[in-house]
Parts: sequence; C-alpha cells; structure tokens
Amino acid sequence: MDVQQLDINKEPPSREFLEKHIDPDRFLDFVSTRSPVFKERPLPKSKKEAIALMLDNPNLIRRPIVCAAHFLLDRGFVEWAFTGWRRPDRLIWTSHAQQAACREAMSGILPEERQTVIPLGVNLERFGNENGSRDSLRRGWKATSDTIVVGQANAIRPGKRVEDFLRLVRELRMRDPRVLGVIAGTPSKGDEEYAAEMRALTATLGLERDCLWLGNLEPVEPFLHAIDVFVSTSEYETFGMSICEAMACSRPVAVYRAGAPGEVVGDAGLVVETGDLTGLVEAARTLIDNADLRSTLGQRGRARVEAVFNPRSSLQTLARLYRSLDRARTGSSS
Repeated sequence: MDVQQLDINKEPPSREFLEKHIDPDRFLDFVSTRSPVFKERPLPKSKKEAIALMLDNPNLIRRPIVCAAHFLLDRGFVEWAFTGWRRPDRLIWTSHAQQAACREAMSGILPEERQTVIPLGVNLERFGNENGSRDSLRRGWKATSDTIVVGQANAIRPGKRVEDFLRLVRELRMRDPRVLGVIAGTPSKGDEEYAAEMRALTATLGLERDCLWLGNLEPVEPFLHAIDVFVSTSEYETFGMSICEAMACSRPVAVYRAGAPGEVVGDAGLVVETGDLTGLVEAARTLIDNADLRSTLGQRGRARVEAVFNPRSSLQTLARLYRSLDRARTGSSS
C-alpha cells in the first residue's frame, strides 16, 4: 500500500483539483470554518470565493482530523482535547477494553460511531523468528536444559506490580526448584525508589540467585526466545505490547486480565482476574508442568498475532477509515 505524505503549504492542491472535488452546494464542508481568520472576515459565500481563499491560504482547507489514543482518558482531558473546534472526525483506540474503560469520559462529547478500534501489532516478517541466541543467553543465566525460565519484560514501575512477579517466582520455586525468574526492564523516570524497593524485596524473598534483574534489553526479542513462560502482572494495559511480542515469539503466556491483555491473549494463553496472584501462580504452574501445553499455546499465540494483530491488517483498516472520511466529505463513491 502506497502512502504519500504532503505538506499542504509547500505542495498545495491545484485550482483544477479543488474545482473537481468541491461540491458547490457544500463548499463550506471543505473550509476550516473555525480558523481564527474568520474572526476578522466573513465566511466565503460561494464555491468560487472558497477556492480563492484556499489557494491564497492552503491552511484554510479543512482536513479530517483523526486522533489515536494509547492511554486512558479522563473526563477533564477529553473536555479539554475534544470539544469545540478540536473535536476529531475519528478517534482510534488500541483495544475494545480501552474504549470501554473510557466510555463514560467520552459520553456526550464524541459519539461512538466516530470511534473505532485499530489494534497495535507485531510484524512477524521482522519479529519473532528464532535467531539462535537462546542457548547462549540461557548459559549466561546459568540455566541448564532442565531449567524452566519464567520471565517478564516491562518498565519497572508500580503499575506493573513487579512484587507480584517476585512472589510468584518464590511460590513456583517452593514446589519446583527448576524455576528461574528473569526480569527485563528499567525504572521509568521517577520510579527509581520503587525499583530499589523491588530489588530489596528480591533479597527479602531469598531470590538473589533465583530471580535475575537483567536491566534494559534492546532488542528484547532474544530474551523472549530464551524464556519458557512469559508472565504479565500489570494491573492495567490499554493494549499489552510486551505480551503480544511474547506471543509472536511462540512463548506461552500467563497474565492478569488487566484491561486489554485478556483481549490480546484470547484463547492463546492463560488469563486470570487482575490481582489474583494465587490464580496466576496456578496458571504458571500448569504451564511449567506441561511441556506439550507450552508448545501448543506458544504456537496458538503466534497464530493469533498473525491473524488479529498483524500491522498489515491494521494499516488496511486505517486506509479504509481515511477513504470513508474522504467519501463522506466529497460524496465520492470510489
């Protein structure tokens, strides 16, 4: 799919283009009528006058506004960002769970028919293919062929509930000493104290040698191939990219539902309610005890990424959205 990016000021549309596409009965639909320019002068009264204004000042050509939200929106932000002239023609969410969580905040401001879900995703042509680094990484962790490596990869901040992961590793090791925990990630700015507390908790739980802190890993893909089970203890995600990446690497996952993660995983992994640490421990144990299940869910996860979280499909959905906005404005049927 070809995508062309143009600077409307450097490459404005021609008079012929505007003449062709502007409906003489709806010419104001093509004008940025909320522009401050129109505080000083009246709106154009004809297609001819509108085109003359657009050619003189291309910024007066109205373009549909499409916004994408990657975080939870509260009412105050929505009222500031999406009312009056800033109201978008379409708002894109990354998951249905995110949209549902923000429904009350959006109520009365942007109707649901102007909202759509286009998920994030992973390009399996570039990500998730084993590159042969698994064995060398595991040797560096002192993991043997019998070791079951349970890992997570995320920023180290309170919302990720790293304490739950540490306690999960301790519980798993109490029954099966083959388990080794690994954590990839560094604290976000301002969360250094929390990260220090988690390091201290590692020692308090007696996990200094049994749960390794690996720091920031870039790229993260070799890490995901080297672990056996991926666990997410996040309390809320609007999507859950780290989970999707683990699935792309054919890793079985056990996660808190936590908003979108349950939606991302579907039937390709084990999902428990947010905060149910006992349930998450049992889910992880199920995967540890059953190599066939790990393989089955790993393959199912990768297939789900290909089918549902494929960037090519998302791009096609986005292109259809843009075309629908163009058709609505120009009345074109193509």
